[in-house]
Amino acid sequence: MAALLLLLWACSLPEPSWPERWDADPDAALAALAAEPDPILQVAAFRALVDHDPGVAQRCDALAGARELAEECRLVAGRPHLWETSTRTRRSLPLEGVVSPWGERSHACLEEAPSRWRRECFFRAAEAAFSSGRPGEAAALCLGVEANGDRCLGHLARLTATSVPGTLGDWLVVADTVASVGAALPASLGDRAMDRMWAESTLQSVWQAEQASGGIAVWLPDRAHRHLRAAVAWRVVSERPEAAFEELVEATTAAMGADPSGPSRARAPHGAVPYPAVQATDPWVAYLRDQRRAVSEDVDEDLRLCVVEAAARQGRVEALAEAATGNDPAAERARALARRPGR
Repeated sequence: MAALLLLLWACSLPEPSWPERWDADPDAALAALAAEPDPILQVAAFRALVDHDPGVAQRCDALAGARELAEECRLVAGRPHLWETSTRTRRSLPLEGVVSPWGERSHACLEEAPSRWRRECFFRAAEAAFSSGRPGEAAALCLGVEANGDRCLGHLARLTATSVPGTLGDWLVVADTVASVGAALPASLGDRAMDRMWAESTLQSVWQAEQASGGIAVWLPDRAHRHLRAAVAWRVVSERPEAAFEELVEATTAAMGADPSGPSRARAPHGAVPYPAVQATDPWVAYLRDQRRAVSEDVDEDLRLCVVEAAARQGRVEALAEAATGNDPAAERARALARRPGR
């Protein structure tokens, strides 16, 4: 009788929650999750685990037996804002009155309780809209990602730069995409987003070209020219490891006047050429991926600044020291960069 009562009592116990199962045995929890037959319950349980322990997002290989769940895990792993622990406070972007005009997509996301997953809903809706040729709608949906809206807009910039334009027609498509994104956002945010998109697109184009060239400037709007200068300077500095600062300036000036050449290199300057985070004070403009650089309205002055910024990030200590001996904005910036710890 005692054994029967004990069995009945055990059967009446509530089943452990997914977080409890994870705490007890992570491997067993993931195996059970991969074996769950209901895909909706799978995703809900996976998200509960990520909320409980963000480290779950780094265990996607353990879910390989459940293809859709493994793909969900990989998506989450690629979105640091969903799982990373950060002490930095991010500024929320203005959502009210901007997302609501986009109909079903925004309303479906707003039906979810405020959480990282509602923000992710907006992120994925933005991706889908952009991939469907609606960049303005995508930019507005990024506002629903709230404090991580800048990351969403940065993702759109990377998507824009994925296919390197090679003709005037291609660049006109990029220009239209960038303008649509800017028009969909509040003015100051729109300006930043457009600069980020031009920075990534021109860097990608210049890095893949047969040679560094600013010849495509004739195809680009004025707003893109400063980003093209920065991209050309970055490549010139990377290809002349022994050159002095003034030689780099001359080479960059010559490259800016060269005819455009077709693509011939591997696709990714990001990561292939490491660079530290070096930020600028006002006035500044988007640079490389998620950085910013000092900028000048004077073309020649700005080109020298571009060479300084590239030299600093590529560890060109001697060139940076030479630049710092002058009395122009580039010299002032070089001195500021040279004072950074570790330089």
